[in-house]
Amino acid sequence: EMSALFRMASELAATLDEAELCRRVVHGLHDTLGYDVLALYLLDEATSDRVHAASIGYDEPHDRLTCDQGLSGRPLLDGKLHYVPDVSEDPCYFYGARGSEVDVPMPIGGKVRGVLIAENSKTHAFKQDDFEVLTAAAQQAGLAIESARLFATVQRQKQYSESLVQNSPAAIVTVDMDGHVSSWNPAAEKLFGYTQAEALGCELGVLITTTPDMLAEVRDIFQKTKSGTGVFHTITRRGRRDGTLLDVEILAVPLTGDSRDMGFMIIYHDITELKRAERALLESRAKYRDLVENANSIILEMDTRGDVTFFNRFAQNFFEYSESEVLGRNVVGTIVPAADSNGRDLELMIQDLVSHPERYIDNENENMRRNGERVWVAWTNRAIYDNEDRLSKILCIGIDRTEQKRTAEELREAKIAAEAANQAKSAFLANMSHELR
Repeated sequence: EMSALFRMASELAATLDEAELCRRVVHGLHDTLGYDVLALYLLDEATSDRVHAASIGYDEPHDRLTCDQGLSGRPLLDGKLHYVPDVSEDPCYFYGARGSEVDVPMPIGGKVRGVLIAENSKTHAFKQDDFEVLTAAAQQAGLAIESARLFATVQRQKQYSESLVQNSPAAIVTVDMDGHVSSWNPAAEKLFGYTQAEALGCELGVLITTTPDMLAEVRDIFQKTKSGTGVFHTITRRGRRDGTLLDVEILAVPLTGDSRDMGFMIIYHDITELKRAERALLESRAKYRDLVENANSIILEMDTRGDVTFFNRFAQNFFEYSESEVLGRNVVGTIVPAADSNGRDLELMIQDLVSHPERYIDNENENMRRNGERVWVAWTNRAIYDNEDRLSKILCIGIDRTEQKRTAEELREAKIAAEAANQAKSAFLANMSHELR
């Protein structure tokens, strides 16, 4: 019996397929130890049903047994071997025949998740030796099934990981400790222009660099990743097969297994278009700033408190403040007096403007220079909103209207004087006419 169990253990160790393991258990017990009627059921933990895994000697074994069907559910409840010497005396036996049955618990992964059933057409057919043999067989089968399930889990995880790598939009490359390519996904083929067959075994640095400095940088990254314990991150440039350069974001991670270093996984995100857009935006901002700085108009920005956040060169010259003197200060008290020459409350106006800029799209008011001189400016005010559609600042473009204002005032005064002169002339002529009569 012991030699038969050893042979069965050897056969079980030769496969990691769960269905084949179950088949080998029942057939091994039948062929080597002479048990005629055997079945192996595994627990469906979602339903608590027993599911048929393998059998021999049954005409039509049940595919699934609920917890209240048959005798074999008992070991799953208490983890013990159950022996019924005469099944006809147990009302739970539903096949309707005479004989005896042994139900042996099968521990899988630290919990009873299966049962090995042995039946005989004779009553009182099983002895203590049978119990020991069937228990040993069930334990062997449980260990083998646990190993098969662990292997299946690892395989699924491996397949999932490989699927992620193969279908990733990012270029993913693994290299050994010497920096030679050991895997090269389709995105890497597309990004760098080398097929997997061409890249495997080659030194990564030689493949994706175009200058000695770039190659030295790759090797330096390997050294830093070797000496580090976490993710190495950088943004740099790499070369394609055709010599063109790419802007890439790099994440390098050490790979370990069996308590030893195995190499590195390196993820490349192509940010060439992002960098190009960034450079274009910077150029655009530089051109915009140059345009604004050299505009022949007052251009400033203020936040929702009325504090100055931008003050162009023309504004500096006009109001006689340097940029450093005015940035961060409120417009009231610097370029806007608290009240204008006619007593209008300009501080209240600014408070309303920063809360409701739409009311002041076009506005003309009195301002003041650093030396206190009053000037008139015609303003165009535009609200600027952030990404969450909240008012963040107000852009103000102003044109000096002081001379026009003075000229208009002089004309008004001249008109008043002319009207007064005309009235005096008319009165004089009327008096003269009266005297002559």
